[in-house]
Amino acid sequence: MKKSKMLIAIAALHYLIGLFALLAGFTYSMSKSVHPIFVFVFTAAGMLYLVIGTGLFKLKNWARILSVIIFSLAIAENLFSQIFVARGQFNSIELSGAIFRLAVSAFIIFYLARNQTKVMFTDKTEQKR
Repeated sequence: MKKSKMLIAIAALHYLIGLFALLAGFTYSMSKSVHPIFVFVFTAAGMLYLVIGTGLFKLKNWARILSVIIFSLAIAENLFSQIFVARGQFNSIELSGAIFRLAVSAFIIFYLARNQTKVMFTDKTEQKR
């Protein structure tokens, strides 16, 4: 099955997020004032995003499911931080960024959950049956 350009863009976004997370983990590892758990979390998250990006590029269904889960958690975290942490104490730039992140996450979930996208991830042996 041929990959769509949107799926390639979503996989590339996973690669980009993964590389930035690895860079953050590496940068934090150089600082003595940062707790080692942050280095571990950023490095693990970076590797997870890279693995998911590779899985999406190879049309692995587990990568599609993990991506939907991760972006669902991103929406929940974004809403939580805007409602409970910011408590209305944000400027228009922060609000614009939050709305943009919500829109991108929602679009990715919508795209990966569509039947037309799921078909791309079906196993070749399942299609023959």
